[in-house]
Amino acid sequence: MRGRRIGRALLGAVVVGGVIAAPPGAADADGGGGNGGAGAAGALPAGRSWTVTLLTGDVVRVRTVKGRPPLVTTTPGKGRTNRMFRTSYRPDGHVVVTPADMAPLVGRVLDPDLFDVTTLIQQGYDDARTRELPLIVQRGNGVRPRAALGGTLRETRDLPSIGAVAARQPKKDAARLGASLAPRTRTKAANDIRRIWLDRRIRASSAPASAPGAAQTATSAFAARTAQAAKLDRNLSRIGAPAAWEAGVTGRGVKVAVLDTGVDASHPDLKGRIAETANFSEAADAVDRVGHGTHVASIVAGSGAGAGGERRGVAPDASLLVGKVLDDEGYGTESSVIAGMEWAASRAKVVNMSLGGDPTDGSDPLAQALDRLTDRHGTLFVAAAGNTGAVSSVGSPGSADAALTVGAVDGRDRLADFSSRGPRTGRYAAKPEIVAPGVDITAARAAGTSMGDALDAHYTSASGTSMATPHVAGAAALLLQKHPGWTPAQLKGALVGSASAVDGDAYERGAGRLDVAAAVTAPAVSLQAAPHLGTSAHPGHAPSRPTCAGRRVRRAPCGSAWTCG
Repeated sequence: MRGRRIGRALLGAVVVGGVIAAPPGAADADGGGGNGGAGAAGALPAGRSWTVTLLTGDVVRVRTVKGRPPLVTTTPGKGRTNRMFRTSYRPDGHVVVTPADMAPLVGRVLDPDLFDVTTLIQQGYDDARTRELPLIVQRGNGVRPRAALGGTLRETRDLPSIGAVAARQPKKDAARLGASLAPRTRTKAANDIRRIWLDRRIRASSAPASAPGAAQTATSAFAARTAQAAKLDRNLSRIGAPAAWEAGVTGRGVKVAVLDTGVDASHPDLKGRIAETANFSEAADAVDRVGHGTHVASIVAGSGAGAGGERRGVAPDASLLVGKVLDDEGYGTESSVIAGMEWAASRAKVVNMSLGGDPTDGSDPLAQALDRLTDRHGTLFVAAAGNTGAVSSVGSPGSADAALTVGAVDGRDRLADFSSRGPRTGRYAAKPEIVAPGVDITAARAAGTSMGDALDAHYTSASGTSMATPHVAGAAALLLQKHPGWTPAQLKGALVGSASAVDGDAYERGAGRLDVAAAVTAPAVSLQAAPHLGTSAHPGHAPSRPTCAGRRVRRAPCGSAWTCG
């Protein structure tokens, strides 16, 4: 199934090169929502200009003027004279320029984002900031993408989980790749080069300290810490961690992988807890210079040694594997994250992913990798929902079918303003499936970092679905200690099925807030975490037949319900 991104073309025109501005009225087409009107720059700042070389070698120049439509100029690439281009303006302000000869391949073989000029600029892939276009190329068996696509691709790493390679296309030679694509039939493309995706940037999923409902000031956070001296953090008590420990489960013998910005292995809470590290980012090593990965890792399995046990993790006796997939600025690419996932899935049964990209329908390369690795290795991936706070804004990899996707609640079990809501866009499904504490969470502070509101040399307070996710990953580790043979579906079913009910829509908070004590002691678990009962199309309202654990279902004898067949 082809991947879908949010938004559709609103207005368009076909030109043979030349200049085009958004048609009159486009500036107000957004109706006040989203990022602004398509014609009024919208998603891009006013008074700026950019040059973007497309995958085909065609060059697009965009200039924005405050209060006016953007001016778009398209120049055909070398050897591509007299080509026609469709310039479209989406309701969210994005400018999309599609060469007419590529149109039959867009959505089938070529990622639509490769022609979304606004996305390319936002991703940092305009010509002023990079001379290469990062790609993920999914190919047929035995096919070498470099040879098949014009001979100028620079392949950087294999991604066997999705049968692909990460590659960089030098923009100066992009016309050769375009020439290799233009004459392809759909049949040949399907057997040769199956998909070419933009290798999008991925970011850590912590909320800005200034976001509504996000973090306290450093002073109030310190006061809260002082008032709780010699006690466990409230978030641990709220999710029932002490009761689970008393039942004899602390995560001992379980490995949890954390894919993030690295780790400060010298932190008192993490000394002796890190079993293995690996670096998949563009940084020099696996050391955490952002603070995000250290904070997350300690929520999963920190000892609390730096605070007399007060700040311990949910699974304090679990072992940690740390894969650095985000660089020293907190960013990575889909290919770097997939490489980290492949490494982690063969080593740990639980993987924490407090990171994410833009909303997808779950068929993007990152989500595909997650689903396939879950099936292949029996690994549960716990992923952050994201921090945009909008409806249908759950980002990848949280949009993957197999991911256990986590939203955030505050200290009163109210949904955090920043927590991304469902349903999943495009292919509707219930996401997130569960929520956990994610506002003003105090955990380990990496040496020399300033993330969040620092309390002292060892601890900082931060907010985000990034902080909620490791609570659930730690809870999964507790369940695995008690039930070492459980599958990812059983772990998801137990955690989601035992969640404590909270106010709000099911697409906002899933089944409810994490209750690990109930999960550990539950006498029975749900077969599915969040059954999808199909969709109903207006006006006919003929629901599609649902599935149950991947199987088709049949009607019960009474004809009033569906049952697993």
